[in-house]
Amino acid sequence: MRKWVAPSGAVILLAAVFLAAWLHLPTLIQIGPGYTAQVMCGCVFISGRTPQSCARDLDPLAGRLVSVQVDTTTRSVTARELGLIRRTARFRENYGCGLED
Repeated sequence: MRKWVAPSGAVILLAAVFLAAWLHLPTLIQIGPGYTAQVMCGCVFISGRTPQSCARDLDPLAGRLVSVQVDTTTRSVTARELGLIRRTARFRENYGCGLED
């Protein structure tokens, strides 16, 4: 019975990796911080509101999972999800806010 544990675990792990790749999970995970950075950038640098006021407009789940840092000198907003995934939106005059690669 024990000789099947390691191969079964390897098959389950391999199936999980293939499922994550098929569902494009690395791309989907970046949606939350990207959306948060984009919305906060527009709210702060286009609408002229305070970051605290803009944070109240975010989804409550995003408020708990995504941390936001507003940099007024570079006119950018960086959002981090669980400290792992980072997305930055930057304000450019006459163009608005856009996510950086």
